Amino acid sequence: MKRMKKLVIFLFLMVMAVAVVGCSKSKKKSNSDSSSDNKKTEKKAANFVLDSDNTFTIIYEEDFEEDYYDKDELESMIDSEINEFNTNYAKASSSGMSKKELLVENGKAKLGLQFIDCQDYVEYERNYVDSNRNARLFIGKYETGISQGYKAVGRFTDLSGNKIDDIEDIAKAEGTYVLFTNQGFNMTIPGEVIAFNGTVEYDSKSGLVITSDKKENYIIYKIKNE
Repeated sequence: MKRMKKLVIFLFLMVMAVAVVGCSKSKKKSNSDSSSDNKKTEKKAANFVLDSDNTFTIIYEEDFEEDYYDKDELESMIDSEINEFNTNYAKASSSGMSKKELLVENGKAKLGLQFIDCQDYVEYERNYVDSNRNARLFIGKYETGISQGYKAVGRFTDLSGNKIDDIEDIAKAEGTYVLFTNQGFNMTIPGEVIAFNGTVEYDSKSGLVITSDKKENYIIYKIKNE
């Protein structure tokens, strides 16, 4: 039963991984395929939702055949998996990973896992997804990020593509935070996205901030009314 529980969330994770690889491969396709790929990218949904308090939700979605598992059984298995993670790996078992949502409809299952602490997410990736992946994630103040080795390197631009030179002064401004990840995500960022480095893209139609897998992605944003 323990093995089966792990397979449930792993299945969601594999679907997300395939989606990320698909996005990466689409950039290498011929020009004749580009228009089709662009349409798919425009319809891409967020799989990383950042809240104004800097907690975040990772969203996984896959086909779900209800003749194999029903929703109640799936939810019970996921809850057991979450409890197992929080007991054994979370920074604080009472406030580790939680289930934000589980929707099953029209042959699709959508799972949202919420994290309060970035290190909990890293531990989850290390212990439940891929021990060799070396996932990294930081969300917080610029000075704290620098002290932990998350340096703002490379060319930074704003949403319009204009180059930003004084990135350190901007990142240190009141109410401003940085997000670093080495994974490919389609993100929704609260407040105002001020700048990001060259491995990050902004989709003006969907409002998604898109990071590149296995690259050092650095985003600077500001929470309104802080």
